[in-house]
Amino acid sequence: MAENFPDPESVVRALQRLRSEGADLSSSRLRYSHPTLLSAAKRRFGSYAAAVRAAGIDYSQICRLQYWTKKRVLAELRQRHREGIDLSHVALGRTDRPLLSAAEQYFGNYRSAIRAAGIDYQKVSKRLQRRWTDQQVLDALRDARRRGQDLSLRQMRSRNSRLVHAARSHFGSYAKAVQAAGISYLTVRRNKKWTAARVLREIRRRQRLGKELSYRAVQRHCPHLFFAAQHFFGIYRRAVEAAGIDYLSVSRRVLEYWTDEQILQELRRMQKDGEDLSMKVVMRHAPKLIARCRNHFGSYAKAVQAAGIDYATVRHPQQVWTEQKVLQTLRELDERGEDMRVSFLAKRVRGIVPAANKLFGTYRKAVAAAGLQYRDGRRVSRSGSKKLAHWNEELVLSTLRELQEQGEDLRHRTVKDKRQPLFWAAKDFFGSYVNAVRQAGIDYWQMSQEQLRRSRPQANGETAGH
Repeated sequence: MAENFPDPESVVRALQRLRSEGADLSSSRLRYSHPTLLSAAKRRFGSYAAAVRAAGIDYSQICRLQYWTKKRVLAELRQRHREGIDLSHVALGRTDRPLLSAAEQYFGNYRSAIRAAGIDYQKVSKRLQRRWTDQQVLDALRDARRRGQDLSLRQMRSRNSRLVHAARSHFGSYAKAVQAAGISYLTVRRNKKWTAARVLREIRRRQRLGKELSYRAVQRHCPHLFFAAQHFFGIYRRAVEAAGIDYLSVSRRVLEYWTDEQILQELRRMQKDGEDLSMKVVMRHAPKLIARCRNHFGSYAKAVQAAGIDYATVRHPQQVWTEQKVLQTLRELDERGEDMRVSFLAKRVRGIVPAANKLFGTYRKAVAAAGLQYRDGRRVSRSGSKKLAHWNEELVLSTLRELQEQGEDLRHRTVKDKRQPLFWAAKDFFGSYVNAVRQAGIDYWQMSQEQLRRSRPQANGETAGH
């Protein structure tokens, strides 16, 4: 904020200090490192560039935005041509898009810019380039080596993709072309080649440094080592053991390597301790145990039986739905004023919706068979029901007014949870619950604020009691 820089001189001094420390003074960087200074500079000088110039700093030296001119475009093209960089339209568009755009802007098209720079366009264009010969490929690689250029594959792809393509076409691979040119590929390649011996050395080195050697840790933090270990040893565990390290001492997943007897002992212990051995509960609390049972015994049920436990005594019996049970459940839910939309009921009463669809064809038909009326796909109301059918507009409004006089909480969520018949009747007759509250002459916003003020002292009192 500006109070940290009360005058223009304080801004100038701060910029000069940062400059002497070698800090990045570009506005994009300063926006994160020193936002207060950037804001003050703009406020005191009208713009950040003006503040930088007032501090005696050349703004063009710190500005990340490049301002192109015809002269600069030609100079850049000539410099790249001298360095042997690929100047084809495709290569330049991939490596330096700003230069390509500036060339096309000032010269109309890229071909004209190349010719204005005194460069033969036919020599740089990929479409017009002549065919390479084996000797030309080798000469080009040796020439690049003499000029001290980086001959790694990644650098050459961006610098001279034509040469890389020609090397692969004539010699089968870029590495073979480099070797044929009398250059050791090991001296130019960036990625070192993995061997089985190197995998073992790297694993032992990580152990000496105290780095984690678990499956997931190496896969996440050192993927090259992980995949090399799998390539040479089949699985990562064998590589660790080949390095003379006990895999169980570094693995997070010790359970994966339990024996049959260990699994059976664990199941017996859980039964002795009175733990629920139903598959649903064990899957939630010990999913790895379920996986090991399946791997070692074929299924969880077979593992339980092998442990000498009757599986029928631990499995939770599944709900058996009949037509009568579906109808009875629907009527009971309706009597309680429950939300009986399909999406809500499927979560509240497990299995009833699929059972209704199977036994009656559709959920709507099951509702009709229960003597209930399905209205607007939202609510189910029972014909003649004392809890739902007797509602009308006047009753809804009078009920809301009475509850308001009694100081009840009439907020949307509270009424929907605690007084569902009233809530759905209000929504059916007035379009929305809030509209019904307003029709009753109650200011919904004011009522909500009053309820919030009442609930805060109560919450504070409970906190103090704890």
